[in-house]
Amino acid sequence: MKIAVIGSGLSGIKTASLLHKIGHEVTVFEKSRGFGGRMALNLKTELILRLNLSRKRV
Repeated sequence: MKIAVIGSGLSGIKTASLLHKIGHEVTVFEKSRGFGGRMALNLKTELILRLNLSRKRV
C-alpha cells in the first residue's frame, strides 16, 4: 500500500518509519528544504537514508 505523510517533523518521520517497517511504501512531503522540522538538528541522517526517502517539494 502507498501512503503519503505530510510533514517531516518528528511525528511525520516516526510515522513514516513505523509504516515502512510493516511493509508500506511511504512518501514524505515537506514544504521546506530539509527534513526534521524543529528537530532537524537532532535527527540522524542514518534514519533518512534507511528509509530511502527522496526530497519532493510541494
